[in-house]
Amino acid sequence: MEIQLLSIVKEEGTRKLLMLYQEGQAEKSSIHRKDYKTNREKMIERLQNEPMYGLNNLYIKAINFAGQEFMMEGSSARGLRYYHESDYETYTYFKEKGLIPKEWLEGSMEELILSEYRLESDTELPVDNLNKLMPMILNVAESHYTVRIEHSFRVNIGKAEPNTRIQYFDEATGKKRVFYIDEVEKYYYYDEGLQRLEEILQNIEPAEREHFKEEYIKHLEEVCPPDKALILLHYETEDGEQLNFFLKEYLEAEPEHRMYSGSVGFVCKGNGLNGYPVRIELLKTVEKDFDEPLEVELFSRYITIPEESIWVK
Repeated sequence: MEIQLLSIVKEEGTRKLLMLYQEGQAEKSSIHRKDYKTNREKMIERLQNEPMYGLNNLYIKAINFAGQEFMMEGSSARGLRYYHESDYETYTYFKEKGLIPKEWLEGSMEELILSEYRLESDTELPVDNLNKLMPMILNVAESHYTVRIEHSFRVNIGKAEPNTRIQYFDEATGKKRVFYIDEVEKYYYYDEGLQRLEEILQNIEPAEREHFKEEYIKHLEEVCPPDKALILLHYETEDGEQLNFFLKEYLEAEPEHRMYSGSVGFVCKGNGLNGYPVRIELLKTVEKDFDEPLEVELFSRYITIPEESIWVK
């Protein structure tokens, strides 16, 4: 992606680094339908609309100039719009300064995205003329994007044997990759939550305990009713990457529109049976006596774009 540095400006005592780049094709053509027939269809379209680089995953965390590092406090980005007078004034100003590439001028102003990176409040850098800061190094933070896999496999409830590995083909890299199954756990979330309640209440102010207890039990019931259990998939990857698993029955089901859904995150510290970091994925809520094989799908995985330094001369 081509980026155009524009200027450092001072507004209300804060210095901002301004950058311009063109809207990616995925960002430009994003469509959000409401008539999905299956959860799979909805999720695939969401991935197709997610740009590899774009508004959501480009962050410059610092700039280096003359041997000094200047950190960013925050950032924002927006597409330029003709109906915003200030956007048009900004566009015209930098156009007259000759800072917008000629090929970008051939398209619409609304194809351009303006990013603002706020420098720390005590930063003293010259404004307007970026040439005074050259050469400059931009430190771009690590970012992530998601790629589709759609690899199916079957599992049984219980602990797995060491080296229970599943191989799949990753189109993003053109290579075969593997992950390891440690366990498919039937977790009695409600029961264990109740067992912890008395201990938790000891740390709550007496006047607040009854209200806390009501809200706590309400949360347990929303996540997992008393007569149910959660099916958790414990897995390992050799590089610790995060994978996204779903039951095939969920992917082929019609999307539900619910106002609220209880949720919970699961953390598993340490390494698993095969010596790699363990991650946990919630697959399903089931009856307590459920003991059937499960058709699971590795739907997608996260790819990390490493932190990098970009020289600007």
